[in-house]
Amino acid sequence: MAAPVATNNFTSLVVTEDTLNPSGNSVSAIFATSFNDSDNDTLFGIAVTNNDSSSSQGEWQWSTDSGSSWTAINTSGLAGNTALFISSQDSLRFVPSENFNGSPGSLTVHLVDSSQKFAVSNAQSNPFGFSDVGSYASPTFVDIDNDGDFDAFVGDGEGHVDHFINDGTTPSSPIFNNPIEDAYGLSAVDSNLAKPILVDIDGDQDYDVFVGNQTSDLLYFENTGSNINPSFNTVQENPFSITTEFTFTSNRPSFVDIDNDNDYDLFLTSGGNFYFYENNPETDGNGNLVPKFSSYQTNHFGLSPLSGLLSADFADIDGDNDYDLFVGDATGNIQYFENVGDATTANFTSAISNPFGLYDFGDTASLDFVDIDGDNDLDVFVGVQDGNIIYVANQQFSSGDTVDVSTNGNATPFSSQALAYSASVTAVDDAATITGTGTDSASPVTDVEGATLAGDLDATDVEGLEDGTYFTIKTANQATNGTAAIDIETGVWSYTP
Repeated sequence: MAAPVATNNFTSLVVTEDTLNPSGNSVSAIFATSFNDSDNDTLFGIAVTNNDSSSSQGEWQWSTDSGSSWTAINTSGLAGNTALFISSQDSLRFVPSENFNGSPGSLTVHLVDSSQKFAVSNAQSNPFGFSDVGSYASPTFVDIDNDGDFDAFVGDGEGHVDHFINDGTTPSSPIFNNPIEDAYGLSAVDSNLAKPILVDIDGDQDYDVFVGNQTSDLLYFENTGSNINPSFNTVQENPFSITTEFTFTSNRPSFVDIDNDNDYDLFLTSGGNFYFYENNPETDGNGNLVPKFSSYQTNHFGLSPLSGLLSADFADIDGDNDYDLFVGDATGNIQYFENVGDATTANFTSAISNPFGLYDFGDTASLDFVDIDGDNDLDVFVGVQDGNIIYVANQQFSSGDTVDVSTNGNATPFSSQALAYSASVTAVDDAATITGTGTDSASPVTDVEGATLAGDLDATDVEGLEDGTYFTIKTANQATNGTAAIDIETGVWSYTP
C-alpha cells in the first residue's frame, strides 16, 4: 500500500471571458494524467487545501450532478486538516467575474487514491440486532436461504455455531433475530473455539460448512439440502485429502479462488504461517464435482509469516480484480497483504498493520468482509474475544466531505505532492461604449433645415483605448444630405444640412 504520486501533468481549464455558465470538466479528466500509483490503485478524487482566487476574479465551483447545480469552493477555512474532498466522478469549473481575463488564483490540491475505505466510519458493537455470543466471536456471512440478503453464522468459544437470520425488509437494512444455537446441527462443542466458514465446495449451488476449532482437525458439514432449505450431513474430519500435519488450532479456514480457475482453494494458518492447498477438483461417475486438494505449500505467493493465532479473510478491497488478504491477529490488530499480482498469479506485499482506517479491535480479531448494506462496497465485521461483534462500514469519502490530509504520502491514500491548479480565462474584444451630447443653432435640438448640429462624443472600452482613433462618419447619402465633421481624437463633431 503506497500513496499516489502527483505530477503537474494536468489538463488546464480554459474559459472564455464573460462566460456565465461554463460546462467545466470532470476531476478525472483534469487530473488523470497527473496521477501515478505503484500498487495500481485508481484516482478516487482530490482534496482541496486552499483556494487563492478572489471575488474580483470569479469563483471556483464543483458539481455532483453533471453540472445541473454547482457549489462554490470557499476561499477561507481550507487547510491540510480541513480539506474539501471532490470525487473523481464529479465536475470542477471556474466562473469568471464580468470582464475578468487572465489566470485566477489557483486551487491547491492533493490527489486521493482508491485505497481510502474506513477512515470516516464509526465502529459499532453488535449492530443490527446482533448480541454478545459469550466469547471468541467469529462471524461469517452468506445468503443461506436465497432470499436476497446476508445471514450470519457466528462461532463462539464453547464451540457453538450460532445462526442469526436476517429478517430485514431490504438488503440495505439488515435486521438479525435472536441467534439459533447450533442451527442445522452445526456445532464444534467437542472441539471448542468454533470458526465457521461457508462455501459451495462441491459446486451444487448451496453452501457447505467448514469449521476451524481448537483441535488439529478441520470439520466439514456437507449441505445435502438446497440453497433455500439447507440440510447438513453429520460431521467429517479433514475431508478431500486435506492433511494438517502441523498444529492447526483456533484458526478459521479461508476458501478463495486465488488462481482464477473457477474452484475454491484453501488457506489454513498455524503458528503464524500460511498453508496453501490448491484445489484441482475431479468429477465422479455421476458428473458431480469432487474437490481434491494438493499437499500444502507454506507461505506461498510471497506471504510472510506473522505470529500467534490468526484469522484470515480474502477480499478485493481495492477493486483491481484480484484478492487481497486481511488477517486478524491475537492482539486484535488487522494485518493487510496487498495482492500486487493479478487474478491468476497472486503476489502479496509485506504486511501493513491496520490499513484503511482500521485499528486494534481487541484480542483475537476474527474478521469477515461483506457488503451488508447493499451499497456495492465491502464492509467489515470483527469478532473479538469478549464475544462481541464489531461493525465498521465502508464509507469512502463523498464530495463535500471535510478530510484531513495533513498526514500524507507513505502508506496513506493522499499524495505528498500538492498541486497548484488554475484556469485560463481567455480575453474577448468587447465593443466600445459610445456616449455623447448634441445641440443646434435652434433650441431645443430640432431638425430645422439649415440648423447646424454640434456636440461631443466619449468612448470607453474595458480592454482600453489604444490608438486614439475612436470615431468615423457614416451617412446614407452624404453628398446630398449635408456635411459632417468629427475630430477623431477628441470626439467633437458637427453636422450642417
